[in-house]
Amino acid sequence: MEKKFNKLPDVLMQSISADKWEELLVNPIFKINGIELVRVGDIKVCISHEGKWCFIVKEKIYYLTLESNITPFFPCLEVDCKDFYKITLNTLRSKQMPLIIIKYFPIYIIINVAMEMTSDYWTKLSIAWLECYQFDSVHILLLLKEIMSSNWASQKTRHLAKSSYYKLYNMRKSENDNGEVSVY
Repeated sequence: MEKKFNKLPDVLMQSISADKWEELLVNPIFKINGIELVRVGDIKVCISHEGKWCFIVKEKIYYLTLESNITPFFPCLEVDCKDFYKITLNTLRSKQMPLIIIKYFPIYIIINVAMEMTSDYWTKLSIAWLECYQFDSVHILLLLKEIMSSNWASQKTRHLAKSSYYKLYNMRKSENDNGEVSVY
């Protein structure tokens, strides 16, 4: 999972010419080579020259890995997913970079962690992002099912979870030959 979601494939990295990499200032004494793709408030969403997704926030750099603290990446959820996608694609076009890079943005990891937090705010935002990114994931179905029956989530969030659950469930069911989906 780690290679799939938080690092660009080597073939794609090789297609990015050396002149695209910029020196990104993290703080007065630390710089990285990378490409800034989008800003979310004070946060710069970047790809390092190693192909890793990272955020630069308040003179600190955070690399997205399965083992890292994901919460610094949550502000991405505060931007409408369609806007985030559009801005990132426009940046890629303007820098003449492969548009497929957006497909490797590790939103699955961010959504997954946000949905597990039992925070109504982050859960609601992460569910909203499922409208743009349909994941074929039993784990996401299970998380949505938990949210639907939770005591901590607001009624609005539970209804949003229910709507997303059945959209994803029906998508999986229509793709399955026998029409059955097991989420237990």
